[in-house]
Amino acid sequence: MKANIYKILLYISISAMIAVIVGQVVWTTHSHKVIRQAGYTLIQLSLAKSSYDFNRKVDRIVDVSGQKPEFSQMQMMIDSSLKSEFSGLVLVGDLEYSIYQSNKVLYKSNESITDAEVFDSKLSRAFYYEKDSPAIMVSVVAPKNIGYYMRMIYMDVWWIISMLGFATIAIIAILLLRSMKKSKLEANTRVKVINNIAHEFKTPLASIKLAGEMLGHAQVVNSPEKVQRYSDLILYEVKRLQSQTEQFQNVVLLEEGQISLYFDNFSINEVLNKLISHYVLVRGEYHDRLKTDLQAEIDLIYSDKNHFESVIINLLDNAFRHGGADVKVVVSTYSDNDYIFISISDNGVGIAKEYHKLIFERFFRVSPINNHDVKGHGIGLYYVKSILKQLGGEITLNSVPGKGTTFEISFPFDNKYLEK
Repeated sequence: MKANIYKILLYISISAMIAVIVGQVVWTTHSHKVIRQAGYTLIQLSLAKSSYDFNRKVDRIVDVSGQKPEFSQMQMMIDSSLKSEFSGLVLVGDLEYSIYQSNKVLYKSNESITDAEVFDSKLSRAFYYEKDSPAIMVSVVAPKNIGYYMRMIYMDVWWIISMLGFATIAIIAILLLRSMKKSKLEANTRVKVINNIAHEFKTPLASIKLAGEMLGHAQVVNSPEKVQRYSDLILYEVKRLQSQTEQFQNVVLLEEGQISLYFDNFSINEVLNKLISHYVLVRGEYHDRLKTDLQAEIDLIYSDKNHFESVIINLLDNAFRHGGADVKVVVSTYSDNDYIFISISDNGVGIAKEYHKLIFERFFRVSPINNHDVKGHGIGLYYVKSILKQLGGEITLNSVPGKGTTFEISFPFDNKYLEK
């Protein structure tokens, strides 16, 4: 199934999920209103029943004694009747009520009830009538949450559970979309990197082919100097291809955790002197632009020398490749009580700050990846950082556009090896 179909299915799923959420919101809101209205209706019915029972009791008292009850007795009768009726209702919170006549409040079951709440309540009922006198009214102050056989809190719990489920689905969908987008980006990057690799391999292969053809010419065969020159060219390009091939192989082995490391004690300054001497011998054009300043007093470390040399060569190639036409590079060392530091500094074009964290990522290149004017695959610095982690070292970058770049490597001293 193509990626576009997966995308369509994801969008349909997300749309369906949004529709369900909207439907649940509408249904919950409507249910709350219905339940609340049902609560109001039940309170009204309970008030009506209480009023009827209360008036029957008052009539019996008047028939027996010939006098109406005192207000305190009437209040107790109202309270008893209301509690009897309200006890059968499933409500959130206790009902509070007040008794008033005309514009005067006679009783409050809770003193926190304001007069405005008493007179504005829609849940009120006349309980006692007297000729030529205002009726005695009972006003119920309804709680904010009213339910009947289904508490609002239960609905809220189900709502929260539903939202957690939807949130989980949404997170999974987002992660899946991001994964698909990342996979597509990586696939596109790999294609472009392969194009760059093919382009860079074409150059040495073309040089080898040309040199081989020239060695077959009679004029070249009879000239030892030309034979030597073309032979050196072939050897140089073959070593260049071998170096690039080994670099790719090392990256693959690193990612699979199968790279072989051979640790031993060696002198940083000594290794760097030999390495740079050979580097300028092979790359004569850099002879006047590569200097050393090896000041480390303690320069003995325990690491893999071959991979350490590969790290330095990668950083040197990177400096000359991206620093500019006349870039100058300095390799220096210094040490303190705990670490030895190796820095490769250049006075080239520099790297913008927004790229500092990305520069060590696999396949990342500051210049456009399909620009062949600047050579490279985008794996050199990725290899450098990855292998240094295996060797026990760290690398940091300090660069300012227009002022140059410095890569600094640090290795901690290990006393048990220094004592050997």
